[in-house]
Amino acid sequence: MRIISDQLSLLDLSGNLERRIEHGVLLGQRVSRASNGMTVITEDVPPEYQRQQPIISLYVFNVGYLNHPFGVPHGIAHMLLERSTDTRTGEDILQSAEERGIIFNDQLERGYAKYFVDNPTNHQLFELLSELLDQISNARIDPKEVELEKGNMRDEARRWESDSEVVSSLMARGMLFGLYPNYFRLWEQGTIDDLEAFSGQDVKNAKSAYYHSSNMTLFVSGSVHYDISTINRADRFHHDILDISERFFTESHHANGFRFKPFYPKASITKSVPLQHFDRDIPDIFLSKAYSVPEPNEKNYAAAEVLARILTIRTYIRLRMQEGFSYSPQFKLLEAPEYAFVFRTSFGPQHARESIDELHSIEKDIIAQGVDQRELEIARSGLINTARRLYRDGTSLIRQHKDERLGRIFFDRRISLFEGLVLEDINKVAKMVLTSPSAEVALGPRY
Repeated sequence: MRIISDQLSLLDLSGNLERRIEHGVLLGQRVSRASNGMTVITEDVPPEYQRQQPIISLYVFNVGYLNHPFGVPHGIAHMLLERSTDTRTGEDILQSAEERGIIFNDQLERGYAKYFVDNPTNHQLFELLSELLDQISNARIDPKEVELEKGNMRDEARRWESDSEVVSSLMARGMLFGLYPNYFRLWEQGTIDDLEAFSGQDVKNAKSAYYHSSNMTLFVSGSVHYDISTINRADRFHHDILDISERFFTESHHANGFRFKPFYPKASITKSVPLQHFDRDIPDIFLSKAYSVPEPNEKNYAAAEVLARILTIRTYIRLRMQEGFSYSPQFKLLEAPEYAFVFRTSFGPQHARESIDELHSIEKDIIAQGVDQRELEIARSGLINTARRLYRDGTSLIRQHKDERLGRIFFDRRISLFEGLVLEDINKVAKMVLTSPSAEVALGPRY
């Protein structure tokens, strides 16, 4: 068994085993490349933790919602679980899962798709893993099921389009990147028109091009009973998972030159878009502002995250004094497309003008005077503590950085970057961000 040490950073950190918290690393771990090219990472959980729910996760890379937006990856992910295979119907798979209280689920991220099992049990671990891999590997792509899923996705898209907080944020980003009125193309579902154009052939093309074993990482953590010594448990468990993984998928191959193309509308950020108001029959006004981040590099990115936290704190302190202010403001730094802040908050329409003016005043203050050391320390401490918690508890699942190094190495790097920042770094990035092109959107009743 060949151990691939450079793959040790590719870890699913779901779950909350005490030894992960105590030691900061996963123990009883084995990593190797299966004969079909799949990277397989296993964690043998000691018997004293056998009540801990196991983890079964398969990662497929380069099929995230920004590898090819407009709803295609979203549709593909939905078509590969609990659908008909060569040997079972979708109805049979779904009924069997419901009877056992489990769900075969997917999660779409920026650069990858994750397929996993909700509510698995240790005594069914091998069986559930085989079922998950069988569904993805042998999906039949039935035309009737494709049309049914398109209807489900259309309903889902309509629900999101009625969410004023999401819509205002996407509108601001869309204006900044020159995508308005097709701003929903920045969302993983795409627009209704995008979903209408989605077809079973899209699934087949992507499946042939990307759903091969050498483009996958499998992570399984669990506690299976063996009548052997503890010393050999981890090796035996890893061998059994390898054996199952090698029954499915094939080595790398591509069909008809099909490729997802990354989508980064960088060139469209040319000028600021002044505040745009859109009437919507809702009680409050949702305000979103998108900022571009020039010169995006690793250090500036870390400084921009600190700046986002400082802006959130300042805005909250200033706006919370106003009557009719509804929600805590939030500045969030987005990694892609390009680098951008999105600020979101909401307030009563009677206080719209002064709330917007207050935001502009905060921006001017920071441009003119910068931030102080105490603000830096508070924001940095919060970000470092969050990074440590996400690593320990795994609520972040796998986090993808721009150099595609995931897991513990990524979090350690983030922490070291935050710790190395000084006041001059924050103030330099603040001036770049707050004087660069931006776009504002207010969604709600006329004020």
